[in-house]
Amino acid sequence: NANYQHRFEDTSKLTLRAGVSSGRADSDSLRTQFAKNGEQLNLISDLNNTRDTGISLGGKYTTPIGDKQNLAAGWDFERSQREQKRISLDNGKPQFTESGDNLEASTRRVAAYVQSEIDLSPQWSGYAGIRWEGIQTHSSKANYVVNNSSSVFSPIVHAVYRIPDFGKDQIRMSLTNSYRAPALNDVIAVPAISPLNGPTRPDRSGNPDLKPELSRGIDIAYEHYLKTAGIMSVNLFVKEINDLIRRRTELVQVGNESRWLNSPINIGRAIAKGIELEAKFQLQEFFPQGPAVDVRTNYSRFWSSVDDVKGPNNRLDQQPSQTANLGLDYRISGLPMTLGGNLNWTPAYVNQISDTQMLSI
Repeated sequence: NANYQHRFEDTSKLTLRAGVSSGRADSDSLRTQFAKNGEQLNLISDLNNTRDTGISLGGKYTTPIGDKQNLAAGWDFERSQREQKRISLDNGKPQFTESGDNLEASTRRVAAYVQSEIDLSPQWSGYAGIRWEGIQTHSSKANYVVNNSSSVFSPIVHAVYRIPDFGKDQIRMSLTNSYRAPALNDVIAVPAISPLNGPTRPDRSGNPDLKPELSRGIDIAYEHYLKTAGIMSVNLFVKEINDLIRRRTELVQVGNESRWLNSPINIGRAIAKGIELEAKFQLQEFFPQGPAVDVRTNYSRFWSSVDDVKGPNNRLDQQPSQTANLGLDYRISGLPMTLGGNLNWTPAYVNQISDTQMLSI
């Protein structure tokens, strides 16, 4: 990764960043299955070679257009690519049609925005603008190519209200927008074969026709700054997600047999809501004679529902109903040493994945 920053004589500023990544994974497995009487039933071999590459570019230009106003424009570009070759044989016969083929998948995301940043008064500041973002996914193998493209224009609105006579206390308000591309592993169509195939041990595969998720929401936060280095805050949010990605397990026809397959699909709309409480402070803020302990704590409560899944418990994937965290750091007097620890709490919960599948965590 590399970053470059340049300041102009009129206080304008240009920031550029760039990054590249590369990775590889090679695996080779051999599995022998026997009957109870010792007779060999299957000799399953699986050879996998995967190559991942990525590049990211971005920048932001800010220039003053008044005493208390700046104009900002920026852009982002990201591209990730995976090339995979997998040879899976069962007693010398290919386990799936594409065994031995060179498969490829890639995602490309381009975004650009322009916004005006202004201080309206000692109490009010914020920015407003517009953002365009486009995502393209590509997947190919020997006999087909699948390309999907989508884009969206989104407003950018963020405001800060500094409460008079309350020190540094302030209220933040934002319209949030995010556009999430599918993971490459979810786009590439090469399957992972389960030798003991069943509804609880399905094959796994990607889906070249996946669309990106689009989410829009509202955030409101109140921040209270303590006299020393500390902050307490409460944040409320509501978010709508469209084209939600979720993995489903279904019985499908593969050649002359039926097999259970787990693959990702877009299932429609979901709503998520929550409240997040956070506090970071020094214990001596409240107990001057107490030990030199820094406290970090937060608590979150979440609600969500997925329209295309019957309730109850039709929540977002891997979203518990609540979480909590407590962390303490003790600064030892006279020594350059700090001792600390964290305690995290996540209660058990049930997630209705589909109308016929339930996950208990």
